[in-house]
Amino acid sequence: MPMIMRHNEILDVAPRQVAHLRAGGPGSLLLWSEDSDRVASLDPGHVPGDDAMIIAGTDDLDGIAAQAAENGDEFTDAYAARCLGEIGGDVLAEWPRVKALTPAVVDLRTDLARRGFYLAARPDHDRGARGCTITDTYRSAEREDLTIRVTSAFMNTDATEVRILATEHRREVHRFRLAAGEERPGMVPYLAAGAIGAAAAALPRI
Repeated sequence: MPMIMRHNEILDVAPRQVAHLRAGGPGSLLLWSEDSDRVASLDPGHVPGDDAMIIAGTDDLDGIAAQAAENGDEFTDAYAARCLGEIGGDVLAEWPRVKALTPAVVDLRTDLARRGFYLAARPDHDRGARGCTITDTYRSAEREDLTIRVTSAFMNTDATEVRILATEHRREVHRFRLAAGEERPGMVPYLAAGAIGAAAAALPRI
């Protein structure tokens, strides 16, 4: 059955869910579940399945706080909840495309979580020269100085790109690509997770 396109919606996000997101740190997520059609919180260490749309991670609250300051507004949990409800509605309008991309990163998210790297922000989705891609942002309590950005193609049919940034200034400190395997593209997420773990261990503290 084809998915119904949903536009101009504002999701119901509660201030207490914002507080839970902020307190949880990297890996704490705010989700919309397709099965329940509701917004829910996810604690660090749990990886969302491909039926869950990520509305926000902890890093997204920084952007909302900066926007509030720029507008002269008071940043509160209620303010952030209203913003995230609108953002979630915008992402929901793209859910069919987002859902199609998500299976490409579930294994990567799971393997990185085992290594202590957790999603820290809402994924970015792009449709460009490489086709449709999804970019995840990860952080680790063991290496708070590093932020990992991983761009994956639809079904891992193109190279996976990894950028390692200094968290404080977002300066790039390392970058590499993993070509898609012609015979076993499903192995790419595991190779990427291993390479990310090795690179983070080798890089000096920033």
